[in-house]
Amino acid sequence: MVIKKSDRANILLVALIALLAYLSFQIVRPFINTILGAFIIAFLFYPLYSRIAKRTSPSASAFIVSAILLLLIITPTYFAVNAISSEASYLYLRTKQISATGSFFTVQCTSNDFFCLASRGIDKIVEDPQLNLYFRSVIGKITDYIINSATDFVLLLPNFLMHMFIIFFILYYAFKESDNFIGSFKNLFPGSSSVSEVVITQLRNVVNAVILGSLIIAFLQGVAAAIGFLLFGIASPFLWAVLIACIALIPMIGATVIWAPLGTFYLLSGIVSNSNWGVIQGVFVLTYGFFVISGIENVLKPKIISKWGNVHPVIVILGAIGGVTIFGITGFIIGPLVLATVKTLLEEPKVRVIFGV
Repeated sequence: MVIKKSDRANILLVALIALLAYLSFQIVRPFINTILGAFIIAFLFYPLYSRIAKRTSPSASAFIVSAILLLLIITPTYFAVNAISSEASYLYLRTKQISATGSFFTVQCTSNDFFCLASRGIDKIVEDPQLNLYFRSVIGKITDYIINSATDFVLLLPNFLMHMFIIFFILYYAFKESDNFIGSFKNLFPGSSSVSEVVITQLRNVVNAVILGSLIIAFLQGVAAAIGFLLFGIASPFLWAVLIACIALIPMIGATVIWAPLGTFYLLSGIVSNSNWGVIQGVFVLTYGFFVISGIENVLKPKIISKWGNVHPVIVILGAIGGVTIFGITGFIIGPLVLATVKTLLEEPKVRVIFGV
């Protein structure tokens, strides 16, 4: 079979396009999550940009909104990193103290009540030579981890700043050229503007539901933490509440990383000091954190997102878990967004005709 010259040219052109597409994907691959996240943020805050653009030029409006959003991204990230670093440092110092003193507790009990007997029993376990050797091994690993983490943080700081620059860059042009983006999206559905409008509406509903729902849930968790901690005399209740609200915004981590160590600390401190009130505080923080603080997220978040986004709770949960598995943190939004969009398209009569369903 002889291939015509024109066919060879077409084949070469297709091969060249495929090669360039592959190379282009490899170039942007490290920044896929950042790019998708930036477009989602731009889509969410487009109404804010539209309002500001009515009073100033598109360029100025895009710059103002992008700068504000960048600050809103960096601030919670700073609090989260600071909180995790503080807890890691405390864990390292406390573990080192346990190994050096052979005692799990900083204050020794002399009475024979249940709490003191329990603390002395734990100390005997810690004094075991093999366990002490294990503690020393753990300390070495923790030390290496902290040193490596500090080194990685210094090395990754330019990378973080680069991603922030990419977010700002994409936000700026996504806002400034929003009309072109919307027009290009509508062109994906030639002759069927109704389908594109339905899809855009569904996208907006899901993004608004996931983002605003997460913000509201985090705020409610912070308020609940502040009220509960204040009533039971937990030190710095508002600081802990702010930390819980910030950490709650991180998908698949949640407020548990704050209230669980805090409750354990108060519980152990109460046992050591033979303080019934300290034990009560610890039990309260653990119980209140599990049923109220985390309960707000586990119960209310799926309901709010499914109601506001007009999607089934199963789609929200499966989309969030699967999205985080594939895309990382941004998958918490991308997952439900993809599943909801597919559901919307399959429900459209014109799309169903195309697929013969």
